[in-house]
Amino acid sequence: MRCALVAVLGTACSLLYGSASADTPEELLQSCEAVLQGTIRSGGGDADIPAEGLPCWHYTSAIQNMSVLVVELRLHEDAVPKPILAAHLE
Repeated sequence: MRCALVAVLGTACSLLYGSASADTPEELLQSCEAVLQGTIRSGGGDADIPAEGLPCWHYTSAIQNMSVLVVELRLHEDAVPKPILAAHLE
């Protein structure tokens, strides 16, 4: 089920963004360090993230979104007929 979800989301993202490219772990780490060092708090609880930190911010946001989808799918597993659910788990 998780693999199917990841595959569907990955395919959708690649179709939407056309030329997708992946950052290396080192580039992602540098981006996250830029968030930690360069983020400036604005009024009202907002924050200004430096451009170098946006890949880290987007990656973290995507992971959070996927985890919410997995939880929601687990909550609704009982509503899906068992043969259909079993087919997606293979």
